[in-house]
Amino acid sequence: MSHILLKQVQGAFITPPLNNNHVKLFSNLSDGGALYYKYFNGSIVRVDSGGTGSVFQLNNSDTISFTQSGLSSSVFINLGSLTASYLNTGTNGGATAGYVLSNTEDGNFAWVAPGSSATTNLSVSDYDKGTTFSNIENIIFRGGLVSTPNYGGTAMGVLAGAPTSSNTVTVWIPAPPQAVYASHFNTTDGNTTGTANRTLTTATVRISSPTSEGTPFEVGSSPNTSWASQSQPATIGSTPIFSTSGLVTGFSANISGDSRIIVDVYRGNGVATFSTYTTPTLYQNGTHTDSAGISVTIGSYAVDDSGFPSIYITKYKATVSVSVNMATIFAAYSLDGGRYRVRVRHITDTLTDGGNTYTYTSSDVFYDTNPNTPSIDGTTTIIESTTPGNIVTKHISGVEYYTTGSQFELTTTGVNNLNKNTQGFSSGVTKNFTITAPNYNLPTTNLQAWSPSVGTFIGWLNNYNNTGVTYSYTSWAISSSSTFRYRGAGAIATSQDFDPWGNSSVNNSSSNSVLIDQVSDNSTRLGESFNGENERLVRGASSYTSWDSLPSLGTSISNQTGTGPFCDACLVGGYLVRPDKYWLSAGLTTLQPDLTTYKPNTGGTNPDYSGVSYQTKSTYHRRFYTSSIKNINSFTMTFSGTTTGYTDFTAALSSSQLKVYIRRVSSGSGGSYGHSANPLSLHGGSYDFASFNDGASGIDTLGSLIRTSTSGNAVAGTFGLYSANVGFWMELQIVDPAIKIDYINVTLTFDDATTDSAPVV
Repeated sequence: MSHILLKQVQGAFITPPLNNNHVKLFSNLSDGGALYYKYFNGSIVRVDSGGTGSVFQLNNSDTISFTQSGLSSSVFINLGSLTASYLNTGTNGGATAGYVLSNTEDGNFAWVAPGSSATTNLSVSDYDKGTTFSNIENIIFRGGLVSTPNYGGTAMGVLAGAPTSSNTVTVWIPAPPQAVYASHFNTTDGNTTGTANRTLTTATVRISSPTSEGTPFEVGSSPNTSWASQSQPATIGSTPIFSTSGLVTGFSANISGDSRIIVDVYRGNGVATFSTYTTPTLYQNGTHTDSAGISVTIGSYAVDDSGFPSIYITKYKATVSVSVNMATIFAAYSLDGGRYRVRVRHITDTLTDGGNTYTYTSSDVFYDTNPNTPSIDGTTTIIESTTPGNIVTKHISGVEYYTTGSQFELTTTGVNNLNKNTQGFSSGVTKNFTITAPNYNLPTTNLQAWSPSVGTFIGWLNNYNNTGVTYSYTSWAISSSSTFRYRGAGAIATSQDFDPWGNSSVNNSSSNSVLIDQVSDNSTRLGESFNGENERLVRGASSYTSWDSLPSLGTSISNQTGTGPFCDACLVGGYLVRPDKYWLSAGLTTLQPDLTTYKPNTGGTNPDYSGVSYQTKSTYHRRFYTSSIKNINSFTMTFSGTTTGYTDFTAALSSSQLKVYIRRVSSGSGGSYGHSANPLSLHGGSYDFASFNDGASGIDTLGSLIRTSTSGNAVAGTFGLYSANVGFWMELQIVDPAIKIDYINVTLTFDDATTDSAPVV
């Protein structure tokens, strides 16, 4: 037969046959012997070296079958033959129905009962949440496609149903977003703003003292610090509302749940409660109330759907609004308001949200029932200081005026209910009492009765029922000012008291007739403001002397130019007028020449300028001068004021209803000068070179006329052929009493065409 070359098998080498019927198998025998086999009648026969042997027969069984083709033989395991009864591990016996073949963690297998300690089941870990699921038998894949880049393809999750047992895990591909619910009550731990807020208008005001704690209200006692005499939040609102900004989660699904809200209203000490109310189960919209004035409203109740209800727990959400009628609660305890705070607790449903408690606690607040509005049922009086040294005055044209720093004394009696039951003004504590005296230019003063910055509240206590208080202020000084003037009979002082929620009526003093002038004389060497009489002069028989403002204005005065009678002109309110035209602050036409009833009068009774002796030509003297030694050829005198009946001051001068006489102080080129110089006329006709004789021809003659302008308020004059030095004296006469002069400014023109001025406004 043909030779067949066999390959290495299991450590033995099969060589070609030695003869036609034998195959020699070289094995790793220690004696180096050989075994010979031959194929004989479908069997492999072992032959020893002597040629004898026995038959080695391979037969088919239930599990294994043999096939032979020529010299080749094959072995097969029969399909379906490896049943539990054949898988016998020896030590553990055969399998029992329902048992599983398990790795026993020692390298062997054993038949074990399901769930026994010897079974190693599948575990799944959630690396996002850190949760591990053990003993997993089923994994359900849910979701869409997920790419598998190492293999260039995709995997699709199985669209299985919801988990049906505790050992089933649903795997989402890709993972769904985390469950997001509404926030819990008074938190922002979800996708809504669940914070609770109090709706109540409050103000920080001073709290009055009760007679005792609880009589008639509570302000706090141990362990709370008393609010009496402190600035603390208060309100006149009787019903605070506590509500969530948005929906909150944790409500029950139905009446069998246990979600509820508990409302506690605490007393002034912060420990004891006025009232506690617990709602029934909260599982739908509705309002729940008790007889004590507490109301809880649930609104917008809905399923709090996370978006994946098949995976996550279904919760329920709603809005919360709690109102507490404090007027009802305090009345039940016979209290006139007082201090309190409110706590609201939401206990979530145990089944769906764990039965946790979420709390909002309001800050303390004082409820003021506002039993009275403050009032003044007494009187307010104001007088000048009773200390003579505190009265500061000045005189102008014989009239006395109060001025900066002069002090007054104010008294207000019958101040009531400043403290009931809180203190302050306009929802604050800036003041609760105000005094004013605008016509005196006394500073408006806002006062706190519990700590007055000036003056004294006589009889004041912090008690809620404090009445009959008197306020006294003895050093109320006129404020600084450079412009304030008042001349009138309507000077009053006012007092007014307040509480945080209302004002009393203004309590006025009686009207007083006073004169106040705080404007300083700002006249200059070439400007006259008529604010004072610093530059005013008296023309005597042979010289000019300083003016004394203290005495009353003179009448039938001598040493004036022209024919009289004459009186001294009066300065009032920054104007030069005839004395009988003394006017009040209300306006130039509001005349009050009789000042005998007006204060101040520390220097004596004020004058009465209403007599006929003051209804004559009024004169005013002063000097306009320069430090220059240059010769003055001409000048311009600019007037301001009222010229009723005349187009301007030139027209008034032209008609000689306003007269201005000029006398040189000195001259460098001859001519008349000095106290007794010929008076040159700026009024009347105009300057005529041919006729001018430096006034030698007499008063108001053509030879004395020096006015060169023909219109306007800027009146020009010349000294003709004789220049002036140093300056000139002016004698001004008001003939028409309708003329009132506000100021005069002079500009000097020298012989070199340069000028000099020092204007006032």
